[in-house]
Amino acid sequence: MEATLTKLILLSKGTEMNRHVMFVHGLRRANAKVWISSGKRPEVWPRWLAADIEKLGIWSMEHDSAPTWWHGPAMALVDRANNVLPRLLAEERLKHDDISFVVHSFGGLIFEQMLRIASDRAAAEPDVSDFIRRISRVVFLGTPHLGADLATWGGR
Repeated sequence: MEATLTKLILLSKGTEMNRHVMFVHGLRRANAKVWISSGKRPEVWPRWLAADIEKLGIWSMEHDSAPTWWHGPAMALVDRANNVLPRLLAEERLKHDDISFVVHSFGGLIFEQMLRIASDRAAAEPDVSDFIRRISRVVFLGTPHLGADLATWGGR
């Protein structure tokens, strides 16, 4: 099995957007549902933001990130970050407005690596520099910035 490229999915329904929130999930099995509420009628809860804030684009960055090959394909962190940045830069609707990121677990590591790559490229590429400038906020949810105990245990 081969890891698929990153997909950007627009979750909000509005066509006029002047700022964006990008949700990036962590490790998960292929086709697992993410960002789902726990009520009687489960919903994709990031859409609630668009209902409360006018002209807000809500996005989900979908990528294969199985915790092991037994559960499906994955891509190395640096490769995934190198795959994500061009995808974000190519999306026309993300070229002019502020972008905030909500990143969970491994998604936070992807974001950090993508930002390192973008920073290295920014001096020579104005579109990358502009992209970095427009990142206004980042919320990390359970991102193992210093590594994870499970990874250390697995190395033994």
